[in-house]
Amino acid sequence: LDRVNPKNPQVVELLGFTQMAARNLGNAESTFNRLVTLAPTLTGPRVLLARAQAQQGRTNDARATYTQALTLTGQNLVPVYIDLIGLEARARNMPAATALVN
Repeated sequence: LDRVNPKNPQVVELLGFTQMAARNLGNAESTFNRLVTLAPTLTGPRVLLARAQAQQGRTNDARATYTQALTLTGQNLVPVYIDLIGLEARARNMPAATALVN
């Protein structure tokens, strides 16, 4: 499907989910990065990208991706905040997690 519809965001997202499920995290990150390029104004693709980065232990990259998502306007930012708070808590950065809650 990806070869037939490489610019279809739904197909790219499905491929990324499949890669995540198969624990092929590096390819999933690349796929979700492509999804961000296809839908640059949406928070969802950035959340998926950040999750792939976080699962690879790349906390700083995930943090940066979530922070970029927070700059998007007209979007539901609640999922971004929830994931970012969780990321900071898992990194034992409680001051940052608490600051996001307030």
